Amino acid sequence: MASRKSILDISWNVPEETYRNDPSYHYSLLSDFRNRGLHAVEELLTPTEEKKPSKSLIFGSLLDAMLTDPDKLSKFEVIGKEEDVLTLTATELKVATYILENKDIFPLDMLRGDTDVFYECFTNCDAYTTLKAKTVIDKHGERILKYIESMLKSTPDKLQVTEEDWIDALECKDAIMASPMRKYFESLPFDGDVERVCQLKLKVTDPKTGITYRVMLDNVYVDHDNKIIQPNDVKTTSSYEDEFYHSFVKWNYDIQARLYWRALYTLTQHDDYFKHFSVLPFQFLVVSRYSKTPLIWRYDDCVKRGELVYRRRDGSVIILEDPFELGRSLLWASEHPHAVREGVSTMGSNLIEQWIEAGI
Repeated sequence: MASRKSILDISWNVPEETYRNDPSYHYSLLSDFRNRGLHAVEELLTPTEEKKPSKSLIFGSLLDAMLTDPDKLSKFEVIGKEEDVLTLTATELKVATYILENKDIFPLDMLRGDTDVFYECFTNCDAYTTLKAKTVIDKHGERILKYIESMLKSTPDKLQVTEEDWIDALECKDAIMASPMRKYFESLPFDGDVERVCQLKLKVTDPKTGITYRVMLDNVYVDHDNKIIQPNDVKTTSSYEDEFYHSFVKWNYDIQARLYWRALYTLTQHDDYFKHFSVLPFQFLVVSRYSKTPLIWRYDDCVKRGELVYRRRDGSVIILEDPFELGRSLLWASEHPHAVREGVSTMGSNLIEQWIEAGI
């Protein structure tokens, strides 16, 4: 028992803020690169202000906190029932954000009392400029003002959730704890011979390119007696759990599974204790906030290297690049900002039909 190590001993033990700010390549970056391609590289690699998380991401974080770290629940703020939470259109949100950023110049009392000043905010945002001021204020003004009032009352740096969000997350947690997934969460971190760790941060370098990658695994289950390690990722979905394979393709989860598994496997193989363990194929622990029927989806191909090709019954083909190959391409593109994609000639003509058939 004295010689037993924790999986944390091979981890990258840094605060989450340090992890997020590290410039190493990561799943989201590689996924965006696959989706957007060569000509988006400069934007992808340019540091920007962190975007406000989507409602679905906030819900996923809420469930994660309930499952793994109740102390993190303090960062959430319940703001009322769903029907009371105002959802603005993209244009309305643009105007509201502008007013909030300039609230000292445009206080709410002034906007309520001076239609011309209020309409100035719309014109400054190039919003609804083809309509008359009265029409714009009557249709959109009160909605925007109510939204701004709710934002001003909210607690800074807290994630806002509705009562329905909170109840759904609790019911998802209960469903998970009543399913075969329970064993991954029922006791943290050590329970006899079993270790359960959440948000395990790792860092690994591709020896061929020197590119460093960072990953953070939702859940790692370590059976020390049987010498097995099971990496897991919790996924909340608005679709049915039995349709997760569609989401897997849509959101490039193959990159996540292969990169996370590879990082964990590589680090265990370089450790005298954990090199005797088997790292099992990556699993997604999937639950829908609506149907609440948790399912486990395993990806055996996460252990493979190189390009993966899947042929569907309808004849279509899905080609999934290796994460490290995506990283290599991203690095090359960042060093050649005015380059064209591989295979395109800059000296002669390019055959349109060939590229259409390639479907690239």
